[in-house]
Amino acid sequence: GGVAELFSPMTLPALAMQMAAFERELAKDEEQRCEERRDQENSHQTADTYNYHARELLAFTGRPAEGVTEDEKKNYLHYLITDKKYATATVSLAINGLHFFFGNILKKEFIYDIPNIRRDKKLPVVLNMEEAQALFNSRTNIKHKLLLMIIYSAGLRVGEVVRLRPE
Repeated sequence: GGVAELFSPMTLPALAMQMAAFERELAKDEEQRCEERRDQENSHQTADTYNYHARELLAFTGRPAEGVTEDEKKNYLHYLITDKKYATATVSLAINGLHFFFGNILKKEFIYDIPNIRRDKKLPVVLNMEEAQALFNSRTNIKHKLLLMIIYSAGLRVGEVVRLRPE
């Protein structure tokens, strides 16, 4: 079963009314919310992301914030992980945004028992012999070619290369 089977479908006008109500809810006490965000030392972009996930949750459930159940919150987070394939950092940001929205804005408890999300581990890309040779041969300037060979053979990361300084 997909997400559509979890909840009864909303008509487009009902969803539009719901979103308008949410926009009004967000407009309420804007100064208080801004102050709380400043207290939390959230950046403007983080605040926008928090608002985005609050809006998305309400659109997902088709309910006003006061009517959203814990199961619906869990289903939304599950939807982000399984259907939208969000990275763990993005899901963590969504959790933090919903926690902030329900806890600080609505003064309601936000409980989530999703196991601690671990960051995705990505293996580094390693060039095979032909790819490395093609990389080196793509440079005609001997100095650039030598730099590439040293960087590759030493296994330096981009940040380490950028910080290289002659002594």
